[in-house]
Amino acid sequence: MSRALKLLRPEDLATHEERLAFWINLYNVQVIHGVIALQITESVREIPSFFSTIAYQVGEDIFTPDGIEHGLLRMNTGHPSRHKSFFKEGDPRERWFLEERDPRIHVSLVCVSAGCPPIAFYDAERIDDQLTLASEGFVNTGVEVDDEKEEIVTSSIFDWYGDDFGGRDGVLEFFIEHADPELEEALRQARDKNYAMRFLPYDWSLNSL
Repeated sequence: MSRALKLLRPEDLATHEERLAFWINLYNVQVIHGVIALQITESVREIPSFFSTIAYQVGEDIFTPDGIEHGLLRMNTGHPSRHKSFFKEGDPRERWFLEERDPRIHVSLVCVSAGCPPIAFYDAERIDDQLTLASEGFVNTGVEVDDEKEEIVTSSIFDWYGDDFGGRDGVLEFFIEHADPELEEALRQARDKNYAMRFLPYDWSLNSL
């Protein structure tokens, strides 16, 4: 499959939805492929810079998982630890850019670790509904309101990529939008009482995949 990617051209992915689904799926396949090929047994951290080491050739261009996530899906925002554009100006990979950034990618990208979302296959024709479903699943299993400590507790993903959601307030609104009624009400009360947000340490241990 990865060899056939060399035949692909940017114009083959004509719509935003096609590009979004393609790059999410490719990221997930690439990371799983990398774990298997490199015989990782405990954590992707066994391989230094794993996400910038493994790569596929797509068309004439080379893409690592970091390149797909930060260069394409996050619209060249750059890795949150470096705070600069991922691709330099004039990089030919800009031909593959999406039309807009969708923060819901952060509940769809699979790093084969216990802390990441469950894997799913995304279809261009249904991707908006699929990303909404993924958001609901992640919020309702990964967000907790602790009234005793006056905290909203959640994954470090929303700390690292909070700016993609519009900062702390945007993250909270994302939670409220995708929460089941009971959690939604708890989150609204937590917002009104200005609860702090606490981010759990990320679990990099290899998941069941």
